[in-house]
Amino acid sequence: MTRAKKRLCMSRAIYFLLLQAQEKYEFLQSRDSAVLEVGGGVLTCCSCEEAFEPSGKLVLQRRSFSVAGQTSRGGFLCKACATCAMFQPFLRPHVDMMNFNFMLPDYSHESLSAIFDCVL
Repeated sequence: MTRAKKRLCMSRAIYFLLLQAQEKYEFLQSRDSAVLEVGGGVLTCCSCEEAFEPSGKLVLQRRSFSVAGQTSRGGFLCKACATCAMFQPFLRPHVDMMNFNFMLPDYSHESLSAIFDCVL
């Protein structure tokens, strides 16, 4: 892994190690700076691809990263995706039998759902 500020590249082993620690490369950003970044009042969710207008003071943003030559798409998350209790990792382990749905519990989004009325 590098000390990159704009672009992050890592191996599969490091990705799965960080995945076990619930690292999803997400951070909170103020609503005003998010709207300025896209140049309008409507944002598009990078997970479900639905257009949404942020209602709270903060918006959850997912950073783009590359693992083993594949790039994850970054962007903003709508309230439904930001508070979802399960998530599907960008890469799955090699034990992928007949399109097995590899969902993991998402403890950070679960805690966000408890406070979403105040923050998001």
